[in-house]
Amino acid sequence: MGMVDILRGATIGIVAILLFALTPATTLSEGAPVTFTEQDCDCSSVGMKLGPVKIENGEAASSLRWRCELVQNGKQNWSESFIYYFSESGPAAENFAYSKTASEQAVQWVVDGLETARLVAVVDQPDSYGSLRYYPAEGVYWGEIAHLRGPSFYATAHLTYSGVDETEAKEVFSAASRRIMLIMDNKMTETARSFPPPEKGAMRMGIVIFHSGTVELQRPPSEAWIQIETGMPLFSGDRIRAMKESRVEIFVDSSRIVGLDSDSMFSLPAVSGSPPMAELSPLNLARGHMWVKMDAPTPRETQVRTSDALVSVKDAELSAFEGINGIEFEVASAGGATFVNVLNGVVWVSDTNKTKTAAVDAGKTIRCESGGVPSDPKPIDFALLNRWWKNFPDQASVEDETGGPTPTATEPASTPSPTAVSTPTPVSPQPESREESDSDGVNVAVIIVPVVVGLALAAIGIFYFMKGRREAAAARAKKSKSARKDRAPTDRPE
Repeated sequence: MGMVDILRGATIGIVAILLFALTPATTLSEGAPVTFTEQDCDCSSVGMKLGPVKIENGEAASSLRWRCELVQNGKQNWSESFIYYFSESGPAAENFAYSKTASEQAVQWVVDGLETARLVAVVDQPDSYGSLRYYPAEGVYWGEIAHLRGPSFYATAHLTYSGVDETEAKEVFSAASRRIMLIMDNKMTETARSFPPPEKGAMRMGIVIFHSGTVELQRPPSEAWIQIETGMPLFSGDRIRAMKESRVEIFVDSSRIVGLDSDSMFSLPAVSGSPPMAELSPLNLARGHMWVKMDAPTPRETQVRTSDALVSVKDAELSAFEGINGIEFEVASAGGATFVNVLNGVVWVSDTNKTKTAAVDAGKTIRCESGGVPSDPKPIDFALLNRWWKNFPDQASVEDETGGPTPTATEPASTPSPTAVSTPTPVSPQPESREESDSDGVNVAVIIVPVVVGLALAAIGIFYFMKGRREAAAARAKKSKSARKDRAPTDRPE
C-alpha cells in the first residue's frame, strides 16, 4: 500500500470519528426536558395549604398547576398557579403576549367605566405583567400576573383574597409572584443556565434589564464576583458593582427601577422574618451614584442607605403625595458626603442617627456630610446636572422648557371582575422558523459550527480519496504499459 493510500485511509477515519463525536454534541445542545415535581408546589410563601396538584411532563412540553387554599374569617381564599415549559421557542412568548393583551384590554374596560374596581397594584416589566384590584361589591382582592422566562418558560397566577387589608393583599400577591419566578429560575438553572443559586431563605427581588461594560455580581454565601447577564434574576443580599465606564439598570420588586453608574457599588436588601410579611433592610449604596425611579403609590416603603444618610420614600397616601404619580431621584456618595437630587415627587433625607429629617421635593437638592445633619434643600442647577442614566432603556422624566422635571401622568387602571377572567390556553409548540433560530446566536453556533467543520473535513477526505484514485489509476496504467513493452519481440522484420 502506497503512502497516498495510507494518508487517504487515515483522513477518512479521522473524519468519521470527528463526525461521530460532533453528532451527540449537537443533540445535547437542545437541552434536557424540564421535569416538574410536587416538591415545586410550595404554598408557605403565601401562608396557605397545598390543594390540588396537576403535573404533566413530556419531551416537547411540561406543565405544573397547583392551588393554595386558606379559610380565613369565614372566607375561602385561594391562589392558583400555572407554569409551562416548551422545548421550542415561540409558544411561551406567544402565550405571554396573549395574556398581556388581554390584561391591557381589561384595564381599558375599567378606564371606560365598563367595570367597577379600584386599582391596588400594577406590574409592568419586560418579563412580567399583571395587576391587583379590589372589588368593593364583593369585598375581594383579585390579582393576576403573567411571567416570561427563557424563551421557553411561561407562567400565570390568579388569586382571590378577602377578609384582609390592602397591605396584606399586596404582600400575598407579591409573594405568589416571587414564588413562581423562583421556580422558573431554578428550572432554568437545572437546564444549564449559569446563574448561581441564591442563599437559602433569599427572596427573589429583581431582574437585570440592561448593562454595559464590566458589571459584576456577588451572591451570598459565595464570595466570588461574576459577570452579570441581562435577564439574570436578583435575590435579597446580592451585591452589584459597576467598574470603570460601566453601568447597569435593574428592576426591583414590581415598581422600582434602579440604575448604577460607573465606579459604583450597592447591595439589595437582606431579609429578616418569614414571608409573606418579611421585613427588608434598605438598599445600600456603598459608593458612587445611584438613580431610582418608581411609581406612586408603591407596594412598600423604599429606603436607600449610604455611610452618611438615609433616603426614604414614605407612604404615598400622605398628603405630601397628592397629585404625584411618580418618584425619581439620584443619590451620590463620595468624598465623605451624600448628595440627593430629587427630579420628581418627594423624598425624606435624614442623617444616620436620624437627628434631623428634611423633606425634599422635585427640583431640589440636599447634602449630608459624614457625622453631620442634612443641609436645607436648594434648587437644582439643571444646567450642571449630569444625567448619566439618560441612555438607560427606561429614561428619566421629560424636562420642561425651564429645565425642571415634569411628572408623567398615568391613568388609574384596573381589570375585570374575577368572574369575567379566563386563563389563556397554552399554545402547542410549533417548529422554530429559520428566522427565529438565527436570532439565538448561541444555539445556532452550537449546531452550525460542528456541521460546517464536519463538512469541511469530509470535503478534505473526498479530495484526497479522489486524488488517490487518480494516482493509483495512473500508476496501474504506467505499470501495464511497461509490462506490454517487456513482452514485445526484440527482432523486427528487415
